[in-house]
Amino acid sequence: MDYLDLDSDPPRLLAWTCRACGARFFDRRNACSSCGRNEFERAPVARAGTIRSYSTVYRTTPGVEVPFASVLVELDDGKMVRANLVGVDPKDLVVEPETRVEMGVWVIGQDPAGTQAVAFGFRLIDDGKDGA
Repeated sequence: MDYLDLDSDPPRLLAWTCRACGARFFDRRNACSSCGRNEFERAPVARAGTIRSYSTVYRTTPGVEVPFASVLVELDDGKMVRANLVGVDPKDLVVEPETRVEMGVWVIGQDPAGTQAVAFGFRLIDDGKDGA
């Protein structure tokens, strides 16, 4: 994943940004699908945002634990990102309008040589509205 920058603190996502029109893409492009130009630069995207849609996934490939929550997040800078929502029980998940989340990274595995596999996802932001 060349869009996940683990060297920054905290880790962040990077997008290819079209120098002509400002469109942003996570995957490398030969040309901008918005304006057709071909000059891009790397730029970080916001780490926090608002859940715009979600789904609880119950079917997947062998070895992937279900259920899990898949979310579409509109980041604070307007970029849309799909990822998993972690730290919640997806069976009981109810997302209220304007539910805020923040990106994080987690080790999801390790090979025999000790190289770690890292994934990104989102966690709910504690807004302090717990009824107190």
